[in-house]
Amino acid sequence: MRIKLSKSAMSTILLSVVEQFPNEVVGILFGYNEDNRISIDFILPLTHMSSSTDYVEFENERIDDISEFYTKNISPNHTYLGIYHSHNEANGEKGSPEQSSFDADRFHNRVKNNIDLIVACNLSDDEKKWILTNGGIKGSLGKYYFEILAYPQDDNMNIEFEFEWNN
Repeated sequence: MRIKLSKSAMSTILLSVVEQFPNEVVGILFGYNEDNRISIDFILPLTHMSSSTDYVEFENERIDDISEFYTKNISPNHTYLGIYHSHNEANGEKGSPEQSSFDADRFHNRVKNNIDLIVACNLSDDEKKWILTNGGIKGSLGKYYFEILAYPQDDNMNIEFEFEWNN
């Protein structure tokens, strides 16, 4: 499966992570799901969810309500694609883009999800160019280093990213 992440969507994700850093964040992914390709082009950060440096709370019913409202009333051409959340550096521990067993259980219990994006955000003194990785992307902006991995609902699916980012 190919995932195209628009510059606007990526910018919104990164800004939401930096805004709440070091606390974790969660948000909703919207776009298009066509023939083995997901295009993410609108992000809704969920700023009302409670979070800490090692956890972000979200309510499935609330995500369903917001997603339905958006796709029916604001942008009928968009589809709910899944969620993103962050794992940020805090308390001396680096954030990791790896999906924990808790994340996996929570994600797989949401039948409507196509993908779960996990964004690791760590402080860095080095500027690193954005590159594609196996199942994700990574790079830095300012003092923040990001690694983004995608986890599909189908564990047997391979992920390839497409994105446009010039830094």
